[in-house]
Amino acid sequence: MRHVYLFLLYFLLWSSEAMAQIAILPGGCDTLNYTQVLFEMPYQPGATVYEIIITSKDNPAGNISAKTGKHYFIATSGLHFNNTYHWQYNCYDGKGTKIYTSPTGTLHIQGTWQADSNRYRNRIIVNDSLKITPGYILLDNGSIMNREGEVLWTFPKGKFGTVRDLEFTKEGTLTFLWDGHCYETDLRGNILWRSPDSALGYKLTDYHHEFTKLDNGNYLCMARRIIPGDNSTVFSIVFETDKHGNTQWLWDEKQYYSHETNFAGSHLNAAYYDAKEKRLYVSNRDLNSIARINTHKAMIEYSLGYDYHNSSITTYYPQDEFGRQHAVSMLDNSDLLLFNNNYPGKTSSVIIMSQPMGKIAPEVKWEYIFHF
Repeated sequence: MRHVYLFLLYFLLWSSEAMAQIAILPGGCDTLNYTQVLFEMPYQPGATVYEIIITSKDNPAGNISAKTGKHYFIATSGLHFNNTYHWQYNCYDGKGTKIYTSPTGTLHIQGTWQADSNRYRNRIIVNDSLKITPGYILLDNGSIMNREGEVLWTFPKGKFGTVRDLEFTKEGTLTFLWDGHCYETDLRGNILWRSPDSALGYKLTDYHHEFTKLDNGNYLCMARRIIPGDNSTVFSIVFETDKHGNTQWLWDEKQYYSHETNFAGSHLNAAYYDAKEKRLYVSNRDLNSIARINTHKAMIEYSLGYDYHNSSITTYYPQDEFGRQHAVSMLDNSDLLLFNNNYPGKTSSVIIMSQPMGKIAPEVKWEYIFHF
């Protein structure tokens, strides 16, 4: 599950001033897969008030009517899955006289199992609604919900479905892992980018766990790898690639283990990249370890929980604060945030801990224990 800052899910409905009827991109009768919709009404000379009327074909009690001084209206609530809507708008001048009535447009919001409350429900318990962070919750079943547990978006029927690591980008697109590859799509499921099959001589057999679009437009990927003479898929690489498949840097975990034989793998399961400092943070589940890597020098700067090499190469800090961890990331103040699955017999938790500095070992600064 991922949470993102407030971002409006919308579908742009538009027409030019010269057009005689409403145009709904890409056609006059469209099917949507989300329920927050931006209606844009073309500028009408002399109009000071725009009135939009949205009527439900399936539920007349769910009609929407609003007046605005702007020639657009954002329906953030009131529209529902598995419903067909008709909409039109009126324009009024400064004296309140109606000067234009538009033709009627039609749109259908398709039904999906994630949005069917008879089959699938979300319950969100809030202690103080004034203190919760605004935004949406993204679920890997392929749905996005608001803080009331209402599903607002799902994949269109027949496109993808249950994915992994579903995230928003700043451009309003979606990124996720599916069927062994990384994808970026628009809100309607149209593929904008797919991960490459190879990188710098590595054949990439399975992308897993971590996929993020970076602020510079590149992508941070994690994948199991095969190289000539080594067909093992136990080990993974983390790398940055641009949209054309050009690798910017690559880190191969196998090159750094002190174990030479009889090593079953680390279960690399999370990566966070600090592009400003060129530092990569990785989580090794089966080693109960988190490491920070300098991608410019291709070296491990420190490790919490596993001694990759001897202390002359890597600063090693033993730890028993977390085990079988997931989802490591860095906060604005450089503290580390992670999900602590914990050791057998212990309760899982969310942890914020400081980063080590020289001889100063990291410490847990905050923890939420799941005593359910």
